[in-house]
Amino acid sequence: MREEKKPGETLWIFLRSVLTGLVACLGILVLWDLVFLFSDLGQEWMSPAATASMGAGCLFSGYLTGRRIKKRGLIFGLAGGAALVAILWVLAHFTSGLGEPSEMSLIKGGICVLLGGAGGMIGVNR
Repeated sequence: MREEKKPGETLWIFLRSVLTGLVACLGILVLWDLVFLFSDLGQEWMSPAATASMGAGCLFSGYLTGRRIKKRGLIFGLAGGAALVAILWVLAHFTSGLGEPSEMSLIKGGICVLLGGAGGMIGVNR
C-alpha cells in the first residue's frame, strides 16, 4: 500500500523536479555550446539543438516527478513539462527580447510538454 503524501510535500517534490529539469536542460545546452565551439556545425543546427535540450529537460523533469510522487505520472509530468517550458520562455523573453511566441515555438513547446508527460508515465512505472 502506498503512503499518502502531504499536499505541501507533493508541491515541494514537484518544484524540485522542475528545477532539476531546468538545470539538466541548461547543462545540455552548455554541452551543445561546446560542440558548436569545437566543430564546424552550422547555425542551422542551433534551433534543433535547443529544442532537443528543452525536450530532454522536460522528459527528465517528468520522470523525476513521477518517480518521486509515485502516482498520476501523466498529469504531474505534463504539468512539470508545462512549467519548465513556461520558465524557459520567460527566460528567453527577458534575455533576447522576444515578443509573442511564434507558431513553431508553440509546436516545440507542445512537444516538450508531451515529453514531460511521457517522462512522468515512465517514472511512475519504474
